[in-house]
Amino acid sequence: MEQAQYKQLVASIEGLTQAQLDELRQTLRQRQEADGVQRLLMARMAEQGSCPRCQSTRKYKHGTEFGSQRFRCRDCGKTFTATTGTPFHRLRDKAKLLENAACMADGLSVRKTAARMDISVQKAFRWRHKFLAFLNQQKPSALAGIVEADETFFPVSYKGQRKAMPRPPKERGGKARDGSGTDKTAVVVAVQRGTQVAFD
Repeated sequence: MEQAQYKQLVASIEGLTQAQLDELRQTLRQRQEADGVQRLLMARMAEQGSCPRCQSTRKYKHGTEFGSQRFRCRDCGKTFTATTGTPFHRLRDKAKLLENAACMADGLSVRKTAARMDISVQKAFRWRHKFLAFLNQQKPSALAGIVEADETFFPVSYKGQRKAMPRPPKERGGKARDGSGTDKTAVVVAVQRGTQVAFD
């Protein structure tokens, strides 16, 4: 954009109403988040650097797919993107991925996440489980050095189970008692000291 056009654009902002300012702010935030997501995708592509099917590094740009750069392998001829082989493959509205991650980090419910991101509750639910599936794939196979571990006990959930229940149906589990027992399951979390490498 030319400097004169930019100054004219800035001057025209003064005449906007509050609703128009809010809409402009939302558009700019979405543009910034979309640029951030694209940078993350290209960084992942640079780190991965090879075809996910034949592991060849001989590739070239081959159009776009749902807003992401697509590549074609020179050896096997298959096309792929930075998200091929991940739960985010063929996902639309990738510009909202960072916002969805922020909602999860804030501990928002699915309905509150859907309201903040202006998407349906069903879509927010699917996205949350895609994120959880991706995080589950990132677990290390082993830890090294000094490792800190701790366990947490959660009540066993029988939600959705209709047969082979140890208690009558429609009887609520109630408040979890302290200590361990058959009505609890233990989750052990280990962290490699000095890093963010964790395993549960």
